[in-house]
Amino acid sequence: MKTKKTDTKKIRLEILQRAEENSMDLPELCYLIRQMLGMSQADFAKFIGVSNKTINELETGKKIPSIKILNTILKIVGLEIGIRPLRS
Repeated sequence: MKTKKTDTKKIRLEILQRAEENSMDLPELCYLIRQMLGMSQADFAKFIGVSNKTINELETGKKIPSIKILNTILKIVGLEIGIRPLRS
């Protein structure tokens, strides 16, 4: 499923801004990206290769995604999670 570049860019900027402010949690992030795509939970689950139950649990905060799943979701808006050393 394709989204408009402007929609993707807008969502990516919102995610980055809210991540810096620490005002977005993982359930909201998953929901926001799924809504941006206009998909049901079942369609989104199929799109990223997980079960419908997994998407429901991610969006309700009952499950924490692995880095792999989170990166699969974030890739949709051109982002990824990384681990880096702390600055000293």
